[in-house]
Amino acid sequence: MGLREIEDKLGVSRQRAHQLTEHPSFPAAYDVIKAGRIWLAEDIDTWMRTTGRTAKTP
Repeated sequence: MGLREIEDKLGVSRQRAHQLTEHPSFPAAYDVIKAGRIWLAEDIDTWMRTTGRTAKTP
């Protein structure tokens, strides 16, 4: 997932999503593509569970 998907999943602004991805506790990016960094969805889900965050409901 890219930064936009993380924003949507957490229900946060682009700036806040960027801040979170820079935090040492956030999972390392899986890869970097032309569009930017990408993360594995499983890693984000694990991070959310361990930090007590919940997904935004649609």
